Amino acid sequence: STTTLSTEWDGFSDGLSGIQNYEYAIGTTSGGTETLSWADNTTDTTITNTRLVLTNGITYYVSVRSTDNVGNVSELSVSDGITIDTDAPMVLEVLEGSITEDIDFQNSDSTIIISWSGEDNASGIFTYENALGSTPGGIDIWGWSFKGTATADTISGLNLIENQTYYLSIRATDIAGNISDIMTGDGILIDMTAPVVESILDGSGNDLIFTGSDSSLTANWSGFGELVSGVAGYEIAVNDGNVYPWTWIGSVLSLSLIHISEPTRRTPISYAVFCLKK
Repeated sequence: STTTLSTEWDGFSDGLSGIQNYEYAIGTTSGGTETLSWADNTTDTTITNTRLVLTNGITYYVSVRSTDNVGNVSELSVSDGITIDTDAPMVLEVLEGSITEDIDFQNSDSTIIISWSGEDNASGIFTYENALGSTPGGIDIWGWSFKGTATADTISGLNLIENQTYYLSIRATDIAGNISDIMTGDGILIDMTAPVVESILDGSGNDLIFTGSDSSLTANWSGFGELVSGVAGYEIAVNDGNVYPWTWIGSVLSLSLIHISEPTRRTPISYAVFCLKK
């Protein structure tokens, strides 16, 4: 707040005539009165002044003194200072599906890994909260949950629906009580169904039964159906990796292998293609 300051004190005593009243002042230096000159507070030991003009980022000090019933004035007691912070923290990044990168698809319907980052250059982050919804900014799947200063979480025990996109939201609260704007991720789509293959053909066109080469093979394929996240690419092997090991080849739909391990003549050789999702 830039208008209100509260404080309380104890430890003043006078065993003879007793305390008649307390006075307090507020300054931008220890013991100073730059903001508020000495004001009477009767014998109350708490104050809440709501008529101040305080500046964001400045530290203020409350000084208190007491006077006894014969006019003796005590030494000052000065607070250690309080800094005004009216700037809200900022959430900088929201990652869905991984701690290190944002993932758009996943094949788990019960768990989501999430991470985020934020900053507050004044009082500091007090806590983050996260929530998960089936719409951007929604909280219908996982309501707002306090996470302290942690910047990653795994939400488990979920019952997510295939082909549905879910959105992570993060907000932060600083030590002064300022709350950030909510940041929502771009969503993560649930895909539990593997791609389906229709055909793998030996050769560069129609399916061949024989080849005249004992050191190279060619194959082509199509029909890997994937309706949710789409096809990311393919892995290929010959005779389940015994002749040519499983190798990632990307999104190509045909391949020629040259100088593979020489197979035994008249031994059937088959391509095995494995399709990976995004």
